[in-house]
Amino acid sequence: MKPLLFALCAVFVTTSAIATPPSVENAERMLIVLQTEKHHQERLAALDTLNRRGFAERFGRGMPLTADQREEVETVVATVSQIVSTELAWVRIKPDLIRIIQETFDDEELSSILSVYATSGGKVLPQKLLGVEERFAKLMLDRMNAAEPMIQAGIERALRELRRSQLDTTSDPLDHLKGDWVITTFLFGGGHSGISACGLVHQPASIVSHSNGMVEVSAACKDGGQYFFKLVRSNDHQTYLFTVNNKEGINVGDFPLNYCGSKGWMGSVQQVVGDKEISLSASITPIEGKTWYGWRIVVRPTAEAGVDSNKTKTPYLMVDFIRRK
Repeated sequence: MKPLLFALCAVFVTTSAIATPPSVENAERMLIVLQTEKHHQERLAALDTLNRRGFAERFGRGMPLTADQREEVETVVATVSQIVSTELAWVRIKPDLIRIIQETFDDEELSSILSVYATSGGKVLPQKLLGVEERFAKLMLDRMNAAEPMIQAGIERALRELRRSQLDTTSDPLDHLKGDWVITTFLFGGGHSGISACGLVHQPASIVSHSNGMVEVSAACKDGGQYFFKLVRSNDHQTYLFTVNNKEGINVGDFPLNYCGSKGWMGSVQQVVGDKEISLSASITPIEGKTWYGWRIVVRPTAEAGVDSNKTKTPYLMVDFIRRK
């Protein structure tokens, strides 16, 4: 209906004066002049295409449709199209448009407008105005498409800053760890580089929160072992005690970590690994991708913290807990 209103407003500004309403015949002439029925049918066809695309995305969820899904989409679209075609049929909305025209213009105003459309310039005005609107719409769409990378980057940046702010100001940092996640375990160092023998790859895991200032998780591994970690807030509320047990990596108990706001938890301590005492570093740090965010847990020798994982000698486990944004 936009071309109709746009065209009418471009030619005449209505007044609120009480006058004789235009006849039905003149109102119908206006609809014919503006090719309103044609544009209405074009919009119904466009709506059908939009519905088809939308239902295909809903059923396929970004993947190619199966034969059964295509049949379901066609059935749904046909049902929706039949309802829309019936409810928005021209014979049903035409009387409403005539009434709107009669309530908007008086007889003198509409007669003047129709006389303008009877001129050589007026005869091309509806189509010209439609062309202007279509070009303007395309211009806006092109500019929005061009700005999409900036919009996406801005959204991601704003969300990152929001999460960092939440990490810095939350009353209980442990709240950020609790809940349902997807866990994946990686083994690096000592000739290892990739998924660990634990076999936890994109497996559901829940980090449970307890009222005494503790969160923990226990996930059964495919090799018969388990991955377990626990983080407990100390009495001074400044440090946290970290425990992790697994078959492949380095195990620690009551490892002191400091909460560093948006950087998560970090700490280092001397501990015997194998047959010698070394410095260990442990961290629980936030990680983020375009569609997900989460936490990464690592315990490894401090001396190898900056070394390429393929060149480190001591095997260590890296565990990711992620979920969709």
